[in-house]
Amino acid sequence: MAGEAFLIVALTGGPLAPSLYGLALTLERLEAYDQAEQLAGFVSDLPGYDDPRAAALAGYAAFQRRQAKAARVHLAKAARIARTKPEFRGVQRFAQRVLLMQQFALGD
Repeated sequence: MAGEAFLIVALTGGPLAPSLYGLALTLERLEAYDQAEQLAGFVSDLPGYDDPRAAALAGYAAFQRRQAKAARVHLAKAARIARTKPEFRGVQRFAQRVLLMQQFALGD
């Protein structure tokens, strides 16, 4: 179903980044953290994409996989982007909270 929705958006010329982010979010909810991290990381690296939610999702998925360095990189990026956009204060707080949880949980 998610693949079909993605194909419809891609073939009709819809906005690709938000659609890919939605697919990554679906993968995270299915606990497919490896795929969610890869896809969300890809979206956050797209030129001109300045929505911190993809980086935060990639960081959270990496955290769930106990990949401390990758989680730190993604979450720091999310916090950095969100800091400049008042509408994403919640994303900034989330990224900072997961970074703190990582510090205590993984001891890294």
